[in-house]
Amino acid sequence: MKNSNSANDILRGNFQCKLQTDINLLHSLTKHATNKMERRFKQLSLIANDHFDALIRMESEAHLVNQSKLMFIGYELLAKIKTSTFNLENNIQIDEGLVKQYAVELDLLNLMDFKVTKSYFLFINNHYKGRTISMNQRAA
Repeated sequence: MKNSNSANDILRGNFQCKLQTDINLLHSLTKHATNKMERRFKQLSLIANDHFDALIRMESEAHLVNQSKLMFIGYELLAKIKTSTFNLENNIQIDEGLVKQYAVELDLLNLMDFKVTKSYFLFINNHYKGRTISMNQRAA
């Protein structure tokens, strides 16, 4: 009888370990997605603030609204995943269905990001001017 209890404990531990691995992977993927969104947000912000053409600045501001909504959704998902990570680290059980739900939400976030971003991806490429800082000027 004692062996079956320890076997159940081992199986439960393996299951929790798998959940922890899945949650960590989802956290990394969500963080990567939000980093991409932040980069596009910064590019659109620079266009909106620094471009010489007022029409392009206005269009960039309109795209910023969509980008900020996506970032908000991404941050919400990241917060939910971090809560589940905290629960697992403190030996609080979470449901495997919750991890699957997070995966579906991440897929939907990436799909929405793709559909929204494709409408202004060329806009960013045409109007964003990256800034380079010369190391000689910085050293002086």
